[in-house]
Amino acid sequence: MIQMGSDEGDPHEHWFFQIYGDSAYGVSPVMVSPYSGVGELTVAQWDWNAAMGQVWISVEHGFGLVFQDWPYLNASWKQVWGTACGVWYQVGVLLTNAHSCLMPNQTAIWYGCMPPSLQEYFHD
Repeated sequence: MIQMGSDEGDPHEHWFFQIYGDSAYGVSPVMVSPYSGVGELTVAQWDWNAAMGQVWISVEHGFGLVFQDWPYLNASWKQVWGTACGVWYQVGVLLTNAHSCLMPNQTAIWYGCMPPSLQEYFHD
């Protein structure tokens, strides 16, 4: 999601992005959550929650792809304190993205969001 104050015509390096997540994560300059309040939401808020909920599912599929390709990253009992598990996860995401650029995955096909070529992916 492009944060308010940014425009799609701005250069990519000037965009401000926000991550959409579960309401348990709260709201911050980089994180947004669904509107809450049972029976108190406007139609626009309900529509926004529904639209973002569909996108959120595709993000969860992305996490699943990383863990499917790199099962060690999902084995928390093997991740001991002091290991570079954060770096391992970043490498797993990078390699999964590169693999998806070469061979589009089912999530990309289902949502009609085809990944860029590797040249485009690594150019930015």
